[in-house]
Amino acid sequence: MIAGACGDGSQGGDCVAGTEACACVEGACATGLSCVSNYCVALGGPESDTYGGDSDDEASAGDSGGSDSGGAGEDLCAHFLDCVKQVQPEGLSAYALLYGPGGECYGIPGLTDEDCWAECDALREGFAQLHPNESACGPVDCGDGALSAGEMCDGGPNCTEACRWAWSSLNECGLATQVGCDPSEERCTVMSGQVSNYFGCQPHILPPDTSTGPNAPCLVTSECAYAPNAICIGRPDCIDQGCCTEVCYLGPTDLGGCSAGFTCTSVESLYSKDFPNGSELFGLCWPS
Repeated sequence: MIAGACGDGSQGGDCVAGTEACACVEGACATGLSCVSNYCVALGGPESDTYGGDSDDEASAGDSGGSDSGGAGEDLCAHFLDCVKQVQPEGLSAYALLYGPGGECYGIPGLTDEDCWAECDALREGFAQLHPNESACGPVDCGDGALSAGEMCDGGPNCTEACRWAWSSLNECGLATQVGCDPSEERCTVMSGQVSNYFGCQPHILPPDTSTGPNAPCLVTSECAYAPNAICIGRPDCIDQGCCTEVCYLGPTDLGGCSAGFTCTSVESLYSKDFPNGSELFGLCWPS
């Protein structure tokens, strides 16, 4: 999160890229904040064009990070800066001051490098929502044809270049990854529309200290609470209240598969209504 101010210059809450409530124009931010890519951000230090040009002798966004041992974590910030370069190049230098090599984020008391990397990924996701057809704003592994954590989809009908469902698709979230839903408040599950089923976010009914394991009976009708990687559905072995059934993916993926005795079965063969195109590779672990 970045400390933000509202467009009228008054102090606001945390500002996330793409949030209209935090949009600003130059000179409209509160004291101590600067307008960067239409958002009020706290910046310090000299102006830098480290990431502003395209010449080969300039520093690369791939050098991003606050330590020499960040590995995949540092890649998240490098990837975010690549995204910014494509969709908001005028703000690239300012974001690099925060998240580039030796960026200010890494020196803020109380924040770890991991916190900064998480901010980069959250900001990238915000830009991906606004620019779903920009591949640079997708997750790091987006476009390799294999579904990974952080992706709603990866290739196929209705899947955008940023590995999100297209706006024209009814699907709102990633059934196998839960991307698109707030895990503390809701779960991506199969929802029933007037014409077809779709993947949507369903609010939790039970409190967060309530949980049940996969393949156990649902705690209440249609609720698996915080059971990992499972949704509630009626099965032949638990008709009354349904079972917490593991979700799975039938295409290439680095996600886990089904438990022993269960087979990944496409949602299209388990529900009476159709699903949007592209949903057929998503499944549920059904008793073999």
